[in-house]
Amino acid sequence: MAQLIATFQVYCSNRSLCHTLKTIHGAGYLTVPNQHTIARLQELTTAFCGGLFLTLSVGTGICMLSFVAAWAWDRAFFRKTAFLVFVLLIWAGLVAGFNWSGFSPFGSLYVLVIPPVVFAGALKWMPHGDRKKLLRNGLMQTIPIIVLGLLWAPQMKNDLFYDIRDHLLLGNPVGERIVDFYYQYTLYPAEALKSLDRKLLKTYHFGCRERIHHQGELRRSLSDHDWIETENFKNVDMILNGSVDALSLEDEKGTALKISTNEFLANPKAVLKQFSWLKDRNRFFRKFSFYSLLVGFPVTLYIFLYSFYFFILGKWPALGIGAFLSATLCFITALLFLTPLWLNDEKPIVQESRDQGVSAETAWMETEKNGEP
Repeated sequence: MAQLIATFQVYCSNRSLCHTLKTIHGAGYLTVPNQHTIARLQELTTAFCGGLFLTLSVGTGICMLSFVAAWAWDRAFFRKTAFLVFVLLIWAGLVAGFNWSGFSPFGSLYVLVIPPVVFAGALKWMPHGDRKKLLRNGLMQTIPIIVLGLLWAPQMKNDLFYDIRDHLLLGNPVGERIVDFYYQYTLYPAEALKSLDRKLLKTYHFGCRERIHHQGELRRSLSDHDWIETENFKNVDMILNGSVDALSLEDEKGTALKISTNEFLANPKAVLKQFSWLKDRNRFFRKFSFYSLLVGFPVTLYIFLYSFYFFILGKWPALGIGAFLSATLCFITALLFLTPLWLNDEKPIVQESRDQGVSAETAWMETEKNGEP
């Protein structure tokens, strides 16, 4: 379900980006992606591959939360109504969070569609038997994840993704293919969630030229901050309207910010950042996706690996030995993956990408500094 929603989300975003790029190209500017790449934006394959990154971040996060809720309600709270009400409140809070900064259609789809599917499926296929024994086995399988989480937590720093790429993936054929796939397709889902000030190409249009003064200074300021003027007022990121000494920064849905022309010219960077913040409906989505990528994705990998080991070892006649060995092997495998991150503190293999590269996680995870968004 997550992959279906993510594919449709990236496809819609790609079509919008394609239209914007064609408008910019028609105005005589060089576009990024260039004309040779634009055609790929409307391909379903591109949307599907780009959607994988959303599936493995926000999708896994929602799936994990839903599965944990179903497991806890069935195993730990024996399907008591009070705990189910608590779960429903958490669910309502997630819906509110995804729409807190404005209605987010795709965010709403993720959180409204996936949890009922996972919750119902988990309850349907969860094995029956002695609840205390099942609870004990569940805890035995969960403890390695908790320990690995404690070992993983210190690695959650600014350079985490670069460290994984440089010290874990690069240097072996499989890892290099993963890195190539990542840089080829993750810019598309990132574009769907970026705030306006993080986009490479941003467009604006003067709505009422005769009513706006200091147009030359405004153009220079906007150009200095990578805003491109277009004659087409449709599908632009910002429309400038105003009166004698006042500016109205608008989008296609209405006024977002009113400010005097002098205030804008005095600090255009801060004003444009505030406008971007007011238009941004994906703040919660990005943070949820980022932490899902840090937590939900590793747990999902652990579960798939556990399933693989258990498929081989689970047929052992001794009760519980297959589960114990599977969990132990998963734990050892995870330690082997974490070891390069602990041991390698030297400079990265690809130094320039830390300073100049554009990646999905840096576009998603935006922090607040000095109290300003």
